[in-house]
Amino acid sequence: MITIAQIDAALMRLPVSPTSDADIAERARLVWRRSELESEARAAASRPKELTGNILVVVPDDTSQIQTRHGRLINAEEVDGKRVVRLFPAEFRDLIMGGRNSLAWQKANEALLGQI
Repeated sequence: MITIAQIDAALMRLPVSPTSDADIAERARLVWRRSELESEARAAASRPKELTGNILVVVPDDTSQIQTRHGRLINAEEVDGKRVVRLFPAEFRDLIMGGRNSLAWQKANEALLGQI
């Protein structure tokens, strides 16, 4: 796999003013690949980090963001075709033990309730 540093080094070896179609094509190929690598790196950095102790909890409706009892805002994400949020077990317990729509949260997460 080629790195951005290797691409930059290869670009430096090419003439600043291309003298042939091959130079132009090679520069375009390298710049395109560099752009792809930068885009992949940005996408990876923007993905939520899975914290130790977090569990994936299925969102029972079209909710896009929830707020925990302690004020933490959590955005829903799509995982395996389901809308989920990453919660600590205590936050999940708060949702199912008397939060608003607690019955809906329990029904959407029956399998998880059996594990906890």
